Amino acid sequence: MGLTFIQEWKLNSETRGGEKSSYILWSDRIADSINQELTRYLDASFYFEELTSAIERRLFRYLDNYFDNKQFSLVLNVRDLSHEHLGVSRQYKYISQVMQRLEPALNTLVEKGYLESWLLSGENLYVYKRPDFGARVQLALPFLAACEPAGPDAGADMRILERLLVERGVVPAVSSRLCHDDTAEQRDRIDRAIRYLDGELALGKRFANPGGFLVSLIGRGAPNQSDRNASTSRATPPVAASPQPTAPAKPRSTYEVEYAYQTYLNELGLRAYEALSPDELAKLVGEKREELLASSHEKTFRKMPATAFDEHVRYVIRKELAALKAVPFETWLSEWTANS
Repeated sequence: MGLTFIQEWKLNSETRGGEKSSYILWSDRIADSINQELTRYLDASFYFEELTSAIERRLFRYLDNYFDNKQFSLVLNVRDLSHEHLGVSRQYKYISQVMQRLEPALNTLVEKGYLESWLLSGENLYVYKRPDFGARVQLALPFLAACEPAGPDAGADMRILERLLVERGVVPAVSSRLCHDDTAEQRDRIDRAIRYLDGELALGKRFANPGGFLVSLIGRGAPNQSDRNASTSRATPPVAASPQPTAPAKPRSTYEVEYAYQTYLNELGLRAYEALSPDELAKLVGEKREELLASSHEKTFRKMPATAFDEHVRYVIRKELAALKAVPFETWLSEWTANS
C-alpha cells in the first residue's frame, strides 16, 4: 500500500517580502484529511524565524501540542515541564532557579504574540494562549479571493453548490459526497453554511481551514440568525454612515467572549485561593477530597496519581471560589465590553 502526500509542486526563487509564486498541491487523500480537521497546524516560520533559543522552541512545540481551537489555557507543573520536556537540568533544586531558565522563553512567547499571559503560583504555571494566533497559518485550498459570491438562487441547484464548496476549499471528492444527496433539506444545509462562511469573511474573520470549517458547518448546521445577519450584510452595499450620537459596539466573536470570561474566572479563583489561611485551605482540601471520593466518579479519582488528584481537588476549589465571588455574567459582559 502506498500513500502520496504531494500531487504537484512549484518552487521559485523568492525574496523576503516579495511576491509569493511557489506552491504545493496536496494529494486528494491529504487534502481530505485537512478538510476534515484531522491535522494539526505548525507555524513553521514562527518556529524557525522568530524563536532563537532551544528552550523557546521546545516550549512552543510542547504548548502547541496541547492547545487547540477550543482550549486556550493550561495548568502545568513547573518541575515536570522543565525537567521532563524542556531539558532543564535537575541540578536546579529551587523553583526560582528553574524559572530563571524558563521565564525568558515565556516572555518571548508573550512578546511574539503566541501567549496572552502566564502566571506562576507555587509550583504551578498558568499559561494563556492568544486565541487569534492560529489565524497566522493559512492554507491555499484554494485562494478565497477567487471565490464567487453565492447568488440568491444558488441553493436551488446542487451543481452550483458543489462548485461553490470547491471554490472555498472543500476537496472535490468531499464536495461530491456532500452534494450526492440532492434533497431540499441538504441543499438548504449547504447553502446556509456557504452564506454563513461568506458572512464571517465579510466581517474580516480569517479561517486556517475554511474548507474544513464548511464541512463542519454542514454537519452540525449553520446558525439561522447569523446566516440572516450575514446575508443582510452582503446584500446591503456600503454607504457613508450618518453621524450618530454614539458608535455601535464592535461585534465580539463567541470564542473571544468565552476566553475573556474564563480568564476572569481563573484570576478571580486564584486570588481567592491565595487569600485563604493555611487552616482554611487544609479544611477545604480535606472536605473536597472526601466529597469527590464519595461521588459517582469515585473509581476514576482513585485511579489517578496522588499528585494529579491533589491538583484536581485544588482546581475544583479555585473554580468554586470563583463562582462564589464572580458577578453575574451579564454584568461582567457589560463592564468588559465598555472597558475593551
